[in-house]
Amino acid sequence: TTSIGFHPTDANTFYVGAAIGGVWKTTDGGQTYEPKGDDLPFLAVSSIVVNSDSPETIYIAVSDHVWYGPPSIGVYKSIDGGDSWQATSLSFSFTENIRINWMIADPADADRVFVGTSSGLFRTDNGFDTYVTVNNLNTADLKFKPSDPSIVYQGLSAGALYKSVDGGINFAALANIGSGSTLIA
Repeated sequence: TTSIGFHPTDANTFYVGAAIGGVWKTTDGGQTYEPKGDDLPFLAVSSIVVNSDSPETIYIAVSDHVWYGPPSIGVYKSIDGGDSWQATSLSFSFTENIRINWMIADPADADRVFVGTSSGLFRTDNGFDTYVTVNNLNTADLKFKPSDPSIVYQGLSAGALYKSVDGGINFAALANIGSGSTLIA
């Protein structure tokens, strides 16, 4: 299991991604699962985002996290609860050797999704009709500050931590991470 995406209002419905096993849906709290996406061009799923405003809309990162697994072909979108999938504007070829490490949706705007990859951080503001490159840093993880979605943290594979105070438009490195100093969020 590489990822889980939860339905925003139904605790019994969630999606599970697997390294080479595709994406699965449960509607009974994990008692049974139905495969979704067996028609995808590749079955490695490294991250799942369920749109909190429209839970039938799901985004998956078709990628593996680890260096020895398959690289990414991009983000795929379903608007029917996973019954069918379409490639989005954020796509890659295997030869680019890019990995999608993490995706996260803005809690204040479900169509705004951040995608952390081995080649940088990308953002869509319209459900992947288009996207922008935020920076070219090898991104391992992304988190919104729970009490303030205008603050976004970007963890790099190299161990550095970046912070945005404008909702993920711009990021700046936090000084002295890992040197024993106190981090003020």
